[in-house]
Amino acid sequence: MDGMEAMLQQLLKGVEEDWEKRTGAIKALPPLLAAGAEHGCLDTMLDGLPKLVAVQCADLRSSVVRAACAALGDIAAEHGKAIG
Repeated sequence: MDGMEAMLQQLLKGVEEDWEKRTGAIKALPPLLAAGAEHGCLDTMLDGLPKLVAVQCADLRSSVVRAACAALGDIAAEHGKAIG
């Protein structure tokens, strides 16, 4: 899950990191979580994720917020019961 770790590192940097990198990391969330679910490690991957995404949703740049909301919608549609 090296891709997940790299993506999380982009989100951990918060709003100080380049917005394009954060948007790319956010967009990578749904497919990475789907891969994690296939390998039985979705629960581990979801730990701490809500807080990281919440920080991005509070960003003032609309493209970051749009990407975060779209990713959350995709994640909820795919893994709704797992994240509830």
